[in-house]
Amino acid sequence: ETGGLKEAEESAGQFRKSLEATKQIQLKRGDNKALAELAELEKSFTAMYDLGKRMAQAYATKGREAGNVLMEGFDKATDDLSKRLEKISAAHAAEATTQVQSLDGKLRTGLNIQWGLLAISALLCAGLGLLFTRLLSRQLGAEPADLEAAAQRIAGGDYSKDDSCVALGTG
Repeated sequence: ETGGLKEAEESAGQFRKSLEATKQIQLKRGDNKALAELAELEKSFTAMYDLGKRMAQAYATKGREAGNVLMEGFDKATDDLSKRLEKISAAHAAEATTQVQSLDGKLRTGLNIQWGLLAISALLCAGLGLLFTRLLSRQLGAEPADLEAAAQRIAGGDYSKDDSCVALGTG
């Protein structure tokens, strides 16, 4: 059946393309251990794929008995490939988890620094506000509340109290 063989060829091509892209990433990272694992994975895939083609050919040309003879070896090759893929997948998952945890820690540290800077800024603004209020009060010669009360009385037409002492800061 040529349809199954064509589909197998396409899948093998996609696998090899993905494997090559992964190799390029590991080359850039300089990860020789990962490259060696990928080379072993490629060998396992090639062995399984070649055996699968021979098995399909045996089924097609020599019958069921001949294909079944090769099936046991094909199953072992498939299991070997699956184990290698699971090992690589687990390693990638562990690496991704480590990177996410590291990034999370860095983001939390940055957030804590920002909260600290916000608190310092708020305290600094409050302190400067109090300082400016004190300086302004000294320049006016009295407390702002006393000056406001005197201004309210005068604005209301009450000139009965002498507010000159308020302006001088004495009462």
